[in-house]
Amino acid sequence: MRAQLLKQGLIEKFATLTDPRIERTKKHSMTDILVSSICGQEWFKTFLELPNGIPSPDTFGRLYAALAPVALRDAPRRAFKVSLK
Repeated sequence: MRAQLLKQGLIEKFATLTDPRIERTKKHSMTDILVSSICGQEWFKTFLELPNGIPSPDTFGRLYAALAPVALRDAPRRAFKVSLK
């Protein structure tokens, strides 16, 4: 149950962030990239879509460089807070 709440919380909270990338360059969903960078690979593959496979390290780096640091910091905090209630 807790794992399901955590998955749901992470996906919902990251979905509230504005994706700063150019539309034509989006091969992977922002949520898939963010959640997979927090969770272990075997676990996140059980609930993320990943239609283009696992994002490359460069993809992670470009997204993190473009996101607002405060928004990125607050999203997982809100997700974990919700999942632990």
